[in-house]
Amino acid sequence: MIFNNLPRFSTFTRSKSAAPAMAKFAACISLIASAPFAQAAQCSFNIPDNWNNGFKTEIVIENDSEQSINDWSLELTWNQGISLQNSWNGNFDCNDTGCTITSQGNTVHANQSFGLGFVANKNGLSEDVAITLSGDVCSNSGPTTPRMRSQKRAYGRWT
Repeated sequence: MIFNNLPRFSTFTRSKSAAPAMAKFAACISLIASAPFAQAAQCSFNIPDNWNNGFKTEIVIENDSEQSINDWSLELTWNQGISLQNSWNGNFDCNDTGCTITSQGNTVHANQSFGLGFVANKNGLSEDVAITLSGDVCSNSGPTTPRMRSQKRAYGRWT
């Protein structure tokens, strides 16, 4: 007796391979894993020292989430003419109206705070210093400006 194996072979080759579906699934998972999640940080800053020709600003990023935050950035704007003298814990790219501050590899770990800051020169500015802070790392919806006080101290906080 002779058996014809062609129909069985044909049926086997018509079945679909799972490899393309698995590749699509893996690509979707990879995109989801690499997508940035909503940031859950509170950003605040204050000007603890303000003297005739300069001032010091301290910035704090408080990560309220269960996930570390990498590759963050902040935007500062200030009165025209102010210039940066010194900075710490970030990459400060400044001009005479403000700075873009990037993480420089600094991670804000889950449920922890990260501090950074700078010292700037007023370059003859006689009016109060007006600074605004905003950034993709913060859960707030817009920039904030610290209240200037006659005690030469100013505070700002997103809530």
